[in-house]
Amino acid sequence: MKVKNNQTNSAELYLSPGVHTIQTKGQGDKSSLVNFEVVAGEDNTFTYHTEISNIYGVSLERTQ
Repeated sequence: MKVKNNQTNSAELYLSPGVHTIQTKGQGDKSSLVNFEVVAGEDNTFTYHTEISNIYGVSLERTQ
């Protein structure tokens, strides 16, 4: 999905239990890889914040 500056977006994904990896990119740069684990039978809601900076490239961090 594409998200512009100061825009919020969400996605609902159905993933199998296990460890998954997320990464964002923008302006030719990519964020570091962030791993998360989906556990069967639990509420698996994850929130991430990504930011593009001319100085630092793209950052991605888990906020919950």
